[in-house]
Amino acid sequence: MTVDEAIKLYGVQHFGSEGGKYKVSIEVKDLADDSSVIKQSGSYSSEKDEPYSYYGFDVFFDHPVSLEGDRTYKIVSLIKGPNSWYGVGGKTSVECHGVQFTFKKSQTYGNGTTVLRGQFPTFLFC
Repeated sequence: MTVDEAIKLYGVQHFGSEGGKYKVSIEVKDLADDSSVIKQSGSYSSEKDEPYSYYGFDVFFDHPVSLEGDRTYKIVSLIKGPNSWYGVGGKTSVECHGVQFTFKKSQTYGNGTTVLRGQFPTFLFC
């Protein structure tokens, strides 16, 4: 993922399932030097996201992560729990609040996750 300008990433929303409880370990990596920007682990319960009618949960970081513009980052989540919903018909580029997010195919195994089919419905940023 790249963004066209610097942002603060507060967390990432994940798809879940009705009544689902999950253990998640998430990591954001800077692909320029393969360094870890942040790692976060925890247990989460899925809730229905009313405006969009899907089940999910927010994974907030202990502190906001500064992501630089025009730099490539990789977000990896290891999820233990019941099968979850997932998004289909994704886009390679999305603009949100004036920030352009661009997604690329991962060079590593993504457990069925692709640019067009994925696990992250929302990035929590400012």
